[in-house]
Amino acid sequence: MMACPEALMNQERKLLDLLPTVKSYRIDETGALVLTTANKTTIKARR
Repeated sequence: MMACPEALMNQERKLLDLLPTVKSYRIDETGALVLTTANKTTIKARR
């Protein structure tokens, strides 16, 4: 098995935990994907 550094695994876990709660998404002016949950938590994904 291969594993990422712990910091990347923690980041991935946070994202995977947040995804089921996403209520909306948009592409902002910089081209980033912005996900928003029902309680207004946001996460930005950039290339």
